[in-house]
Amino acid sequence: MDLQLAGKRALVTGSSSGIGAEIARMLATEGVKVIVHGRDPGRTRAVAAEIGAAGGKSATALGDLTADRDTTAVIETRGRPSVVSTSW
Repeated sequence: MDLQLAGKRALVTGSSSGIGAEIARMLATEGVKVIVHGRDPGRTRAVAAEIGAAGGKSATALGDLTADRDTTAVIETRGRPSVVSTSW
């Protein structure tokens, strides 16, 4: 499938497990640099590591995106995403 998103940056909220993790993996196979988001550092890093091991590009973002300070921190450290996918 070609979603024509190669080279874009996507923030996938709640992507440290479940459906969010699968969305992150799928986007990475499309050439998207995925920002894997979660509250659990270990699970978030594990999903990012899986993406990297499969040849994809990813970064992690930790925190509560309902809090302004955490949302601002993600954008300041990871850049503004082209795509946002929410998975709570």
